[in-house]
Amino acid sequence: HPGRWRAIFAGIPSGDFVAAHHACAPELQAWDHAVYGGSPEEVPDAYRRSDPMTYASAVVAPVLVIAGENDPRCPLEGIIPWVDAVRAQGVDVDLQIYPEGHHANAVNERVHHMQLILDFFARYP
Repeated sequence: HPGRWRAIFAGIPSGDFVAAHHACAPELQAWDHAVYGGSPEEVPDAYRRSDPMTYASAVVAPVLVIAGENDPRCPLEGIIPWVDAVRAQGVDVDLQIYPEGHHANAVNERVHHMQLILDFFARYP
């Protein structure tokens, strides 16, 4: 819903399902096969309908993305293309990459993430 939001937060997202599928662990590729009925090459329309990359051109609000550098579930290979696509249309994207995996487990990291989110939304009241 373009125009409905003043700012967007994407925490550990998957922005490009096809790229993420090829970069993630085999167990997660098997999950994709079960959910979509095959690989991106076998059922491209199923992936395209659900893929955030399909809708990247509709993003108009600033976005904060927090992602893990070593995330086997939502690898950077599936996030960076989406960030680049949204930035290419002139939208402000604040990409914060931390060195952990899928979720921040240390309390100080969680506190830091919450502060990033609060500060980000405070810029867009």
